[in-house]
Amino acid sequence: MQAPELTAQSLAATLAPTAAGKRFLLIRASRGPQTLQQLLSASGGQVHSLVAYQHRDVAAADESLVQRMAEGEITWVTVTSDAIARSVVRLFGEHLRRAQLASLSVGVTQTLEELGHRVTVQAAEPTMQALVEAMVVSC
Repeated sequence: MQAPELTAQSLAATLAPTAAGKRFLLIRASRGPQTLQQLLSASGGQVHSLVAYQHRDVAAADESLVQRMAEGEITWVTVTSDAIARSVVRLFGEHLRRAQLASLSVGVTQTLEELGHRVTVQAAEPTMQALVEAMVVSC
């Protein structure tokens, strides 16, 4: 069984019809949406979550990167998660507008737009290959 899309919602929708009474172990990062856990639980599954690694934001970007961003020397910034979207906006502020933004997914694009930034390209599906292809096509 394979979910038609690479999203938590699609995976949950695929598993939901048979989730009742089943036990699931979700191995995940320390932060991020709990969508899959919530949807499987709502479908009657017993869901246990294990944090496999911790996310930690850097306090400040390397000054040389900030300078290069400010001078427009960085052409592309790839953004692969909501957390990264929030971090790059915090780290580079208005200088981020000098680069083109490549988003991995609809959700990441929405986050960047909510933060006031325009996305140049979005991957056709949430894979690194699709992200790179979108960037290449736009050049």
